[in-house]
Amino acid sequence: SLIEGNYVHHTNASTVVQGDGIEIKEGSYNNIVRDNVIHDTNYPCILSYSTAGNGAPNIIERNVLWNCGDHAIQSAADAVIRNNIILGAAANGIAMQPHQSGAPSNLVVVHNTVLNATNDAISARGITGSVVIANNALYAHKGSAISVAGELGKLTLAGNYGVGAFDGASGELNSSGDIGADFVAASFSGALPNDVFPAPGSGLIGAGNVAHLVVDDFNGTPRGGVADVGAYAFDASGNPGWPLGAGPKSETPVAGAGAGAGGSAGTVAGAGGEPSGGAGVGGTRASGGVGGMQASAGEGEPGASGSVGGPMPSGDEGGCGCRIESGRRAASVSWLAGLVLVGLTVERRRRSGRALRLGAGAATRES
Repeated sequence: SLIEGNYVHHTNASTVVQGDGIEIKEGSYNNIVRDNVIHDTNYPCILSYSTAGNGAPNIIERNVLWNCGDHAIQSAADAVIRNNIILGAAANGIAMQPHQSGAPSNLVVVHNTVLNATNDAISARGITGSVVIANNALYAHKGSAISVAGELGKLTLAGNYGVGAFDGASGELNSSGDIGADFVAASFSGALPNDVFPAPGSGLIGAGNVAHLVVDDFNGTPRGGVADVGAYAFDASGNPGWPLGAGPKSETPVAGAGAGAGGSAGTVAGAGGEPSGGAGVGGTRASGGVGGMQASAGEGEPGASGSVGGPMPSGDEGGCGCRIESGRRAASVSWLAGLVLVGLTVERRRRSGRALRLGAGAATRES
């Protein structure tokens, strides 16, 4: 499944019994949780269990989280956690710990930016298998930057940078960071406003380990082979993408920053080659995906060209890829008019209240 672009907030009301943000249950596998904005939860903002051997790891990427009532991201096993931004949590920023049948193993935690005022930035307890923690920007005001326990011979640490100490292990952590100097305008407030884009001269720039470099960043911007630590690739002109805010994450289409069905997904160097995109919806990330038309009620995001619909997707579930341009306006309008007439004819024959689909993979309307 793809869980993308959601705005999840205030599941911590007095009437809420549990209150997770997004939860991936035991045995679920090969799910992608990306580009979500989650804050003010009662339980973890994102929680994943083990895949129980059913298939590929779950991917948790490019989410922004704050004021999480427990850990910000909690995972038992079998997950790739990358390019996330965590501004604050009641417990640890990223916590890997045994849960149900899973224990920390087959976990890759790379290029995250984690601020935590009171607890650990990253913790891994009860390690039983491979755990990689690399190229993360970790700023723990009072707790440890990295706290680990278990079979430490199966733990890989590389290219981490920030503020805080090790607890339970030695390895690659540069703790000479400065939250005031390394970011544009960051603080340990645990919430917005907070700008964790690297500042000019930041210690994060180029300080990572290229063996664990991922192809893009929180914005979907290609990293170009440069191992800047944390969720962002540095740009001297400033943040080229969405400024952090309490609302849905708007995307700047970037070619190659993931892919829809039929597109060419990115890969992760040194992290098992997991796809950066996966079976995406719409044509924002590349040419593939379900649907390419976002006119009035289309299924799918705007195409990679940034205009309405974008080009025809190359995936098997392409849908309508129409794009109205000045030189083709008359033909497009004529085609759309014909589609409307067909729809009206069919609608007259179907007045049973069922959903009506117009075209292969195009808009769905309720009569």
